[in-house]
Amino acid sequence: MHVGAKNLRSLAIHYLPAIAALGVALCAELTTNALADIIEFKPVFGIEQIFTDNVRASADDRDADGVTVLTARLDAALRSSRINAIADVNVFYNEFWATDTLDSLNGAGTVAGRAEVLTGVFFIDAIAQKQDVYLSATDVSASGLSTGQGSLQQTNYGVSPFVTGNIFGLADLLVRGNYAQVLFDRPVVGVAATLLTDITVKSVAGKITTGERASLYEAVATAEYLETDLGFEQRNVIGGLILNLTKGLSAIGRIGYERISDPSFPLIHGTIWSLGGRYRFSDASFIQFEYGKRFEDDTFLAEFNVALTSRVRVVGNYTDTLVPVQLTLVRGVQDLLDQEGNFVITAPNSPSIPDPTLVDAIVRDKDLKLGATFEQDLQVYTLTVGHTERFYPSLLDDESFYFVGVSLEEKLSRSLDYLLSVQFQDNYSVLATANTSQIFRTELSFTYQYTQDVAFAGGYTWRLETNPDNNDTYENVLRFSVSQAF
Repeated sequence: MHVGAKNLRSLAIHYLPAIAALGVALCAELTTNALADIIEFKPVFGIEQIFTDNVRASADDRDADGVTVLTARLDAALRSSRINAIADVNVFYNEFWATDTLDSLNGAGTVAGRAEVLTGVFFIDAIAQKQDVYLSATDVSASGLSTGQGSLQQTNYGVSPFVTGNIFGLADLLVRGNYAQVLFDRPVVGVAATLLTDITVKSVAGKITTGERASLYEAVATAEYLETDLGFEQRNVIGGLILNLTKGLSAIGRIGYERISDPSFPLIHGTIWSLGGRYRFSDASFIQFEYGKRFEDDTFLAEFNVALTSRVRVVGNYTDTLVPVQLTLVRGVQDLLDQEGNFVITAPNSPSIPDPTLVDAIVRDKDLKLGATFEQDLQVYTLTVGHTERFYPSLLDDESFYFVGVSLEEKLSRSLDYLLSVQFQDNYSVLATANTSQIFRTELSFTYQYTQDVAFAGGYTWRLETNPDNNDTYENVLRFSVSQAF
């Protein structure tokens, strides 16, 4: 992304709602607090040197090159009795030694915040994110840099007010609205000659629950309305009952009605229901499973987080959604908060790959993710397994892939640690216009905290992609960097 006056004006307009929402809350806060007491700034500057033997990640046009990356990063936090906000913004300049046409200036980062307007009653969430995305797993460079082949800058922002309340002491109420946009720096033709375009979503959702007032049951009622500027519309009303059969075991039943419409496929409407249960081993350890009917088809919902021992924990979830594919990129502030309400966010250090095949279409996404961690002394072993099945109603076509990854992270000393990972992905079922492929990736990296403000990092990455036509793509990348915080 080459930054000019026009781009800066465009970014300002895109981010204006999120900035305005936080700005109003900030002005209110400053009337009673000193600015220096609630805002923290931490600028970080860095330089990274990268060497690659396939700068374009190409199967038939392999060129070695060196890349010098200059980075300016700003970490900022705003915390007070009414505001919890964070900014993690990065600007990169990539200087390619031989391939001058790939020189670029681009940015990435997240700005997010939650403002409490009326104590315990009215809140406003706002978030803005910018990153590189790839349109296909085949376009991903092991260097982690955009090379203009299949990659683009993507921005999403959202403003989400919500209200909580108590209904005569009988139930809790939560109503949340949301206005969000997903924007791309240029239109892109995806698979099946469909255009990947910007999208705007408006939604409002409400929930009433009896909570833990009664020890034997919890009654829940939800309603949701969502629409986009591309014609997608979804509305539903669902009632549910959770019966606490024993101290740890609960039975779950839900029933409701849903209507989904879009110009690209026939109307979906009818009764939705599910039956299942939840078993809670402790406050932080549980299993939940539900089976039912939705989208005029069988559907499942599952989630578990179980501590097998003090060192071993397994987690997993299975979700089934039907939305425009661009909405899979939207994130809310609540996704960045930990259990204590603090932000947990790190600066993006590589392009995000949210979807191997982005298309401007509605997608039914069945996603299964499983993970396990084993901690021993200063070592952490991680296993990650996943499977995704996507069906595009407008294309009457589907795609599927699975992945598996293992990693070892070890802290060798107070300042030095390393990470070794091996990943495999098999795109075994693809759309009519795509090719099946297998992707192998191995990475070894280290970080060394020389002083509190100076850090060194480095690593080696090998990536191979195989295709049925034997037009394989592979790349070796060596990198090292130093950064200084102030």
